[in-house]
Amino acid sequence: MNGVTAFMPHAQTIHSGSTCPGLEADKNQDGIVDETEAEIVVGPAAVPLTLSLFQDLQGGRSIRPLNFSNFPIADAGGGYEYLNIGSMSAIQNALKTNVAPSPSASPSMMPSGMPMASPSAGASPDGTTATGTDPYGLSNHVIIIHGVGPDANLPTTVTAPNGASPAAAVPVACGVITLTSNQ
Repeated sequence: MNGVTAFMPHAQTIHSGSTCPGLEADKNQDGIVDETEAEIVVGPAAVPLTLSLFQDLQGGRSIRPLNFSNFPIADAGGGYEYLNIGSMSAIQNALKTNVAPSPSASPSMMPSGMPMASPSAGASPDGTTATGTDPYGLSNHVIIIHGVGPDANLPTTVTAPNGASPAAAVPVACGVITLTSNQ
């Protein structure tokens, strides 16, 4: 990931929704699609891509509230890489349990100017794509990266679920997971 706030952890979560929220999801019209508003479109975080993913999934730990210190920390250039191991069956079960609504949200731009990804052409809700069927069941789910610096000038109307800091929880990037090869 590149272009995020340096020297802070960035929560990254997989949601069961299949479309990233656009500016029409900004229900209070404060110019920011906050986590509370985004979850109306994508559903609650189903799989937190934490530094302890394997242990979190194996232990059946609750993902709420998110522990924002257990995510990758961006380097001085505002970038980080994430690689981890987790149980596919636990990830699939979490996605089935935390089901999102199916709104007709359209892709847009985040207020920060970061483009919101749109669903890939040729993808369908059952995971069938132009390159085949997704054996993992991850295609067409949404991944969101969270977090702006604590000194960000956010409106007081920006909210976060479960008492999390609005600055730590605000979505800064969103993309739809797409199968590129099933080999």
